[in-house]
Amino acid sequence: MLWNHSALSISRLARNIEDLHRLVRHILEKGCSIHFVKENLHFYDERTDPTQELLLSMLGAVYQFQRSIILERQREGIAKAKERGVYKGRPRTINPEPIWDMLRMP
Repeated sequence: MLWNHSALSISRLARNIEDLHRLVRHILEKGCSIHFVKENLHFYDERTDPTQELLLSMLGAVYQFQRSIILERQREGIAKAKERGVYKGRPRTINPEPIWDMLRMP
């Protein structure tokens, strides 16, 4: 039985090229197929089209690069905000005191 799965975009499946290739390989090894809608790439079995493999690698690398640039800009923005004293970080959602009290219990 062949199970089909559609992913909107390669960039939504994995954040780096190693994970992307591992996930696609794993899906194919299980006898499933995958279709990336945005990029119009189809993978049906382990004997994939070399052109599809090339496009998967190239687009995966581009998406990984884009993510790296976004994270770099985010870090720069946070550093500048900290210099101005306007970035305080994410507010705590858990009060750690009850946890520490529980850990100190005999």
